[in-house]
Amino acid sequence: MTDMLSILNTPGTQIEAPKSAPPGWYVARLVSVDTSGKQKTKNGNDQIIFDYQLEQGIEIDPEALQGIELPIKIRSWQVVTDKSAYRIRQLVEDHFKVDLTSATLGEGLQQAVGRLLRVQVTHDLSSNPPRVNINQTAPLED
Repeated sequence: MTDMLSILNTPGTQIEAPKSAPPGWYVARLVSVDTSGKQKTKNGNDQIIFDYQLEQGIEIDPEALQGIELPIKIRSWQVVTDKSAYRIRQLVEDHFKVDLTSATLGEGLQQAVGRLLRVQVTHDLSSNPPRVNINQTAPLED
């Protein structure tokens, strides 16, 4: 458990940015999905919030992972529009391997919680420290 007083009593110059997941491909688990619509874009479109846990690095320089403690939690968003619905369907069916023949897309998203897939992590260098993003996803190879 984090000791808040200990953190707040630390001299500011001794606080450093946490190490983030280096760019590359990871095995990730979908920990939760929020379809409440409380997250909106600037245009007012709803967004789905995906909370992932990076569990294992694959296709990453082993030296880049030194000092990094997995699992690492990472959040991703998907705008929901008529045009994005098919991409969401592909994510659920093709990447999470959820059968949608007798389920709605929303039900399929909930069934995907706990499942594994591959994610490509990138860094947005326009922020300091660089923001970690999920650039793309792919099915976990059998």
